[in-house]
Amino acid sequence: MVECYPIKKISYYGTFVFLDLDRFRNCIEKKGWSEFKPNSISGFLTEELEKYVRKYRGLVIWGLNKRRGTEEAILFFHQKSKIIYELFENIRRKIKRLAEKLDAPTSLSIGMVRGAAPLIKQIKSHNKKEFKKDPNILMAYRALKKAKKNGGNCIVQL
Repeated sequence: MVECYPIKKISYYGTFVFLDLDRFRNCIEKKGWSEFKPNSISGFLTEELEKYVRKYRGLVIWGLNKRRGTEEAILFFHQKSKIIYELFENIRRKIKRLAEKLDAPTSLSIGMVRGAAPLIKQIKSHNKKEFKKDPNILMAYRALKKAKKNGGNCIVQL
């Protein structure tokens, strides 16, 4: 007699995160930082995102940049939105505190949406045409734009 074991259902859903540092170009100019190498804020953001991607087995779709520092990125995590929201709320607060400590006029805006795993593996450029290739990435982009429109330094979930 052959024993049958129930097959666990694998979830192909997760949370898309589209994030961007607010007014970062002005911040770079004010502080005299180079835009071609990591600074205190973009380097910190890169390290935090890498840590989260490793720990939570996230997917970097676009933007994580160790060479220049990360200003914006698109990520995907299989975890539930509540868990990811808490993680990124923590990053948002840390960025705000660091910016205040450095007297740097920046903060972090984040758009989030729950959806099916991405149809594309990576985006080649920061172009709305590229974002439209996956409807969930486009929705996360719209959530980010809404966060920016609300003054930045917040998370918008759609």
